[in-house]
Amino acid sequence: MRRTERMTPIGDLITRILQRKGWQGHVLSARVATQWEAIVGPVNALHTRPARIERGRLTIECDHDTWRTELQFLKPEIIERVNEVLGKDAVREVFLR
Repeated sequence: MRRTERMTPIGDLITRILQRKGWQGHVLSARVATQWEAIVGPVNALHTRPARIERGRLTIECDHDTWRTELQFLKPEIIERVNEVLGKDAVREVFLR
């Protein structure tokens, strides 16, 4: 077999490793965290943070019930913006706590 036939793109290898180790959700969460202010706006970002993405569910921690109520109304927009940041439909629902 020639060398060029055996080469695998590094991105594919990294994706496989992340999936095997179960770390893909952590990577997605980190990507969302770096863009959080752009996703929810500067005021909401001061009082909330994305905790994790697991099985299509984004968990957001809020520092007060007021902010949880505020984000409740923004769930569809948050899902849309998060998926734009991630470049795929990784999030299907939002859980606020």
